[in-house]
Amino acid sequence: MVFCVLLDPDSIRASAAAGEWGEDHLIGVLQCLVQNCLIAETESWRFSPELAEAIKGIQDQDARVKAGALLETLEKRSRFVGIIDDSAFELDTPLTDITRAQANHRDLDVIVTQGVQPEPASVEFTKIQHFHQSNFAQNRQRKACGLNLESDKLLAPEFFSEHFAKLHLADTEFHVIDYAIGEKGFGPNFHDNLPYWISYLKLRGRASRFVIHTIQPRQQGTIRSIETRLERLVQGTQITTKVEAHQDLPHERFLVTTQFCFDIGRGIDLFEPATGSNRDIRLGLSQRSFPYCS
Repeated sequence: MVFCVLLDPDSIRASAAAGEWGEDHLIGVLQCLVQNCLIAETESWRFSPELAEAIKGIQDQDARVKAGALLETLEKRSRFVGIIDDSAFELDTPLTDITRAQANHRDLDVIVTQGVQPEPASVEFTKIQHFHQSNFAQNRQRKACGLNLESDKLLAPEFFSEHFAKLHLADTEFHVIDYAIGEKGFGPNFHDNLPYWISYLKLRGRASRFVIHTIQPRQQGTIRSIETRLERLVQGTQITTKVEAHQDLPHERFLVTTQFCFDIGRGIDLFEPATGSNRDIRLGLSQRSFPYCS
């Protein structure tokens, strides 16, 4: 459900040079990226300042302000991820050249650039004026609308890889909001699902924070039993865990990260304990915000 995009600043300049229709098109592209995309950056942070400078070149004030606000939203939501090793490039290397050199970057879903696609290229290239016609745009929109996943389609590792793998690119916290884990006294399904979640976090290979938010349980000792289970699962890793009890939570269940909020239907209980395959799940992006997750 999350994608990673490399946006060449020259694409913004090309949109600005095209006049009103180009500026309007640019705003539409940026709105798509805000919805469910991470934006690739170099390790030395070369792209984001150039993107901001390119937006300043938009002649129409309203378009310039709107495009600038969308770029600011991406920055505030920590969407830029420094995944491009630019140590071999000189400081004055054009960003378009750095962009073309990423044609086989394993973590990119699309490269938006006015430059010519090199061969071979495993990453899709698109000019910004053709963005909405790209295979990437269609796939992004389909998954942004939400997914209904029938039971027994994916094993837990495949599920996380297909839908949430790109979250590994960002420095982030993971908050699961699930009232039922407290209400039902930490039943077997929740107990046996936690290893799947922790295994997913272990794939990051770096520090992570995993927090479960649930309602204040009626059954004494429930919170401690969850904490004990988590402590054993993360022993010897860089993962820290916490369980927070609240007096009230929404009936819907969510996965909240620094960058995104997802409606995850069943909450913690996504997989059949006996087989590790997915239960029937409704996944979708959400605009909900939770102050205790910040």
